[in-house]
Amino acid sequence: MELVINEKKVILRDKLPAELGWNIIVKKANILGKNWSDIEFSDLALLLSVAVESWELDGDPHDPSVYADLDMFKEFMPLATQLDAWVNQNMSPAKN
Repeated sequence: MELVINEKKVILRDKLPAELGWNIIVKKANILGKNWSDIEFSDLALLLSVAVESWELDGDPHDPSVYADLDMFKEFMPLATQLDAWVNQNMSPAKN
């Protein structure tokens, strides 16, 4: 999934490792159905570090610590919002 965040290209992976997905999305953070305030920043940064395949932003997208330095309004929240949509889209039952 290709996105544009703060006028830079970001590509989300086509798949997510099951163990990480289970431990963060379902078991620990349960991103589905939770308010943003109920999710630890470190959990969201870890999930983003695996979900983002590449980007044109500064830093290595596979390093969870890089997300702390993103601009809150122009980079982090738009990316987190798109991640939420990406997770929900991929967790939805397949339509026949």
